[in-house]
Amino acid sequence: MQPKKEHFTFSETDRRSWNLLGQKTEEEEHALIEWASSFEHCAVLHSNDFKYPGPGPHRYELLIAAGSVRQQSFVPGFFDVLEEFRTEVNDWIFGHFAYDLKNDLENLTTHHPDPVGFGNSTFFTPAHLFIKEKGQWYYAPHPENPGHFVQSLQQLNENLARFAQNRRSTFTGQTPFQLEPVEREEEYQQALATIKKHLQRGDIYEVNYCTAFEAQDVQIEPIGLFLALNADTQSPYASYYRIGASHLMGFSPERFLTTSGTSIWSQPIKGTASASSDPSALLNDPKEISENIMITDLVRNDLSRTAEKKSVTVLEKCGVYSFKHVHQLITTVFAKRKSDATTLDVIRNAFPMGSMTGAPKISAMQIIDRLEKRRRGLYSGSVGYISSNGDCDFNVVIRSLQYSEKTKRLHLNVGGAITIASDIQREYDEVLLKAQAIRNFLAPNDPSQ
Repeated sequence: MQPKKEHFTFSETDRRSWNLLGQKTEEEEHALIEWASSFEHCAVLHSNDFKYPGPGPHRYELLIAAGSVRQQSFVPGFFDVLEEFRTEVNDWIFGHFAYDLKNDLENLTTHHPDPVGFGNSTFFTPAHLFIKEKGQWYYAPHPENPGHFVQSLQQLNENLARFAQNRRSTFTGQTPFQLEPVEREEEYQQALATIKKHLQRGDIYEVNYCTAFEAQDVQIEPIGLFLALNADTQSPYASYYRIGASHLMGFSPERFLTTSGTSIWSQPIKGTASASSDPSALLNDPKEISENIMITDLVRNDLSRTAEKKSVTVLEKCGVYSFKHVHQLITTVFAKRKSDATTLDVIRNAFPMGSMTGAPKISAMQIIDRLEKRRRGLYSGSVGYISSNGDCDFNVVIRSLQYSEKTKRLHLNVGGAITIASDIQREYDEVLLKAQAIRNFLAPNDPSQ
């Protein structure tokens, strides 16, 4: 049986001294997020008070990690290096695994340049860590570097109230701009026709093909855009994430992997319908169901590498869940971790996630690299944390914007699962549906969207 749902507890192994801050207004929360975004290392993980669908655990309502005491960026053999780093710091670490970290795990390559500059992976120990759980806020500075912001709890509360009154970030009133497709509809159809040939030959059974939209020479305030779009999408795995000049504004509904003790959950999403449609129609669509089941089998296989024998279980198959703009099919897979496997072993053997690659995974990723027009970067990777006691929670980076202050480019990647039953025009329409909410928000009066 799976354990009861988790809530915040103070771990005996935690190096931090936690302070109870009590409740905060929404304006104070936004002000705190804005302040955190001023640091070159920042992670905001926002559940939007959304109790995550399915039998998996609900963890924290909001986490804010600001500033870096120590960090570890990608080097070859990264998972082993990161395990050493995590053990040495003995503290919470926040960071990302970009999709192209796959090249460090398998004999794979990527020929497109990095569009935003996140790199394959970076993890950092935050100077300041805030957690909201059950409506209450907790704060802990790093014991080695409490930083300049908080000298006392009274000062923290005074600063939050002042920042809330003088919030600088807003997206309202900025000049609308369009995210243009990087490939024409005809090019997209040609790529899918090639994938269909691979499917007919049996090279693959399913592949997640992604396309992209981008705007060039745009200057935005990323945190203002994140807060505005987050209020519109209300996604359970929303994230604002910054490493230097690279910014992620993520509005993901999907959990990649979470652990609590030796318990592991993964919840792949496959199957999408418009929010205006009848959600039960997804369960009557053989193509959508087959997409989900094929990826579920892949996830079960990935987890089995680090799981106790016979512990990998499907707790819920093809659950229909509704979000603000779409209905989705979500399956929950549960496993118990082997005693000799670490949290990072579990992640290493499951990454990249099956919902964003295909089956068989290696063949699918080879085809993706040949056919896609842009490097995915952080898209279809993951952002999250590993706590001081080894528990983790990571999302799937989808429904997201990536922005580079250096190049002034804004990227939106969108993908969909392609199977032998896929209709090429319908797949293209689904891509437009997934991108529609964000594109409409940025250019609300554009009739072409």
